[in-house]
Amino acid sequence: MTMNVPRTQAPASTSGQTSFALAGRFKPVDPVRVIREHLRLILLAGVIGVVVGAALWVTLRILMPRWISVAQLRISDSPDSGLSPSREGMLRGQMDVVEAKKATEAAILNSETVLNQALAQLQDTDWFKNQYVRADGQADFTDARDNLMDYLSVIPVRGSTYIEVRYRSGYRDMTPRILNTVIDQYITTKKNQANNATSDVRAVWVQQREDNARSLRDVQDQIRQFSVQNDVEGLDTRYNSQTVMLQQMATGLAELTMQFQSAQEASKRLQDAQQQGEILYDPTAIAEIRMDPAVQSREEKLRLIREEKGVMLRRFGANHSRVLDLDRRYTEVEMELKNEIDRLLRQRQQVQLESTVQAAKSLAEQLNQGQVKMDQMRAEVKDLTAKLEKYTQLKDLEKRFLDRQEQLDQAMNDAWAMSRRPDVLTVEVISRATEPEVVFPLWYVIVPMTTLLFIGAAGGVVFLMEMMDQRFKGPSDVGLLPKARLLAVIPDTTEDPTGSQVIEGIVAAEPNGLLAESFRNMRTAVGLALEKKNYKTLLVTSAQAQAGVTAIVSNLASSIGSQGKKVLVIDANLLRPALHKVFNLSPGQGLVGVMRTGGSWSAAVLKSSHPGVFLLPAGDSSQAEPELLARPAFAKLLAEASEQYDLVLIDTAPVLVGSEAKLVAHTAQASLMVIRAMLDKRGMLGRALRELGEQPAEILGVLLNRTRASAGGYFRENYQAFHRYRQQEPGTEPQPDHVGA
Repeated sequence: MTMNVPRTQAPASTSGQTSFALAGRFKPVDPVRVIREHLRLILLAGVIGVVVGAALWVTLRILMPRWISVAQLRISDSPDSGLSPSREGMLRGQMDVVEAKKATEAAILNSETVLNQALAQLQDTDWFKNQYVRADGQADFTDARDNLMDYLSVIPVRGSTYIEVRYRSGYRDMTPRILNTVIDQYITTKKNQANNATSDVRAVWVQQREDNARSLRDVQDQIRQFSVQNDVEGLDTRYNSQTVMLQQMATGLAELTMQFQSAQEASKRLQDAQQQGEILYDPTAIAEIRMDPAVQSREEKLRLIREEKGVMLRRFGANHSRVLDLDRRYTEVEMELKNEIDRLLRQRQQVQLESTVQAAKSLAEQLNQGQVKMDQMRAEVKDLTAKLEKYTQLKDLEKRFLDRQEQLDQAMNDAWAMSRRPDVLTVEVISRATEPEVVFPLWYVIVPMTTLLFIGAAGGVVFLMEMMDQRFKGPSDVGLLPKARLLAVIPDTTEDPTGSQVIEGIVAAEPNGLLAESFRNMRTAVGLALEKKNYKTLLVTSAQAQAGVTAIVSNLASSIGSQGKKVLVIDANLLRPALHKVFNLSPGQGLVGVMRTGGSWSAAVLKSSHPGVFLLPAGDSSQAEPELLARPAFAKLLAEASEQYDLVLIDTAPVLVGSEAKLVAHTAQASLMVIRAMLDKRGMLGRALRELGEQPAEILGVLLNRTRASAGGYFRENYQAFHRYRQQEPGTEPQPDHVGA
């Protein structure tokens, strides 16, 4: 470790940058560690729990035993339902019906009526007399029924047709008797209900049969009256004949309607032609007109003219006067023929118009007369239809009442037969009350529960104490203080069974021991922290006494001195100086003498037997005032010493005991807080860190001293590994801790 010459002035205060808040009242705990530490206590609590549980079970078995008997019933929806006693073979709808039925039967079995009847059968027993007969000789049936209801359990078995009935009591012999009595009274109640239900249903059916017979007589009277008034026998025949006539009349009216429409259309067409002066050329009419003599004579003339023209054309040609005269005559005769045809067509068209109009009028009169007759006929058919429908309705109603009468008679007969069947009761006793069994106390319940209760109580107390314990037990506890940096952990001397039990000077006395190795690790961590800031004056203190600061300072100095460096150790603990004893030196003039006389401090420095370690003892500090450490001479001493030595270590009194540590921290460059495991508490250390943090010296971190790994874990494994490695002979292979490791 290379140490440069430090600044003569102390570094600026870091109190504004670092704060140490007091940790919470409860701290997090490691369950595994806590259980390992207190395993014996927890096991002892378990053994005590077993003993107490066994004693409690024996006591309860003698004083408060509870017996139980079980009976089983089976129900069905009806005698003919065919339901299976298990879920198999039943549809979902059937299961819903069965579940509802089981709930109903359970309510009946646990009803006041059944229980009162059962208690009436049990009132002469010693069980009833001892518990429910008052001093005046009156029986308290209400209290007995309430207790019986409390200890009687009716449990419908889900997914089946079974009901399980259980009864618990403190009387072994009475338990099955009471349960059987309740079931017998329940069966009796069910039988009475079945008989009453049959009688009630039969009475209802008798009343319904009388009502139905009365309604049937009324309907039959209506049928007779209707038959007399309407000649029912010929009603159907008349209806059929009238219906045929109505259909024929409808067909005739349809034909007349078509003729009337045709006549109207023809009349309209002729009237339109007459008004517009048109001639309707009908091929048939033209053919008839051509048979007229006047028309035939003109057609004959036209034929002769054509023949004569043909002769003339052959003799004279087309332009001859006689040919031209024949053409003129032909045209005149042709015009006469056309005019004659038109005249005859107009005459014929006028005649057709008059006849068509007359025919339309005649057809209209026929249609009106036919419609009147058809309306009359339709009314008659409608009346006949209504009468037939009423008669049919009366006959249908009569048939329904007759069928209903037969159904009621059959139902009454079936109900009577059903009431006589042996399986009319839908509840069957599968098994009566079993032999009573103990349900309380059960050793496999009482003993484990009591054991768990004791173990839980012991564990709860242990964990509560662990959470409320403010002491530092391990490195994890240091992490509960905000911004408290853990630099190193020094184990307790008991963790090194091969070394000395005195920690002072252990590095020199046992250089190969566990503690010496721990101090070397601490030396490395502290050296790195100092080297980063180029610090050469280090204050080592604690929150309270017995933290082991003197041992830490002496061993840290020896460890650094073994590296060939010069270390000056200053004993500034004016209340209890001890470093001169650790190094086996005389107190001499010491620090107090130098500060009082103003002499040379280097003359008061003593060389120890440890390589590279020099000591400035406290001297005669019995009457020394702490203000000596606040003098400029002490600051000058540190500045000069830091130039002559690689490191200056200063041991002071605890922060919360004296003021030396805070006075030295005003001059030193860095400080280090030592924590005594299982002694220092978080609140106390937090206060000490706050007070020390108000001084210019930077707090590098904390050292956890004298830790124990009695509960195992990481540090225990490291310590064991160190011992095995130390005892192993060179050239041999290390042995694993466990088989297969």
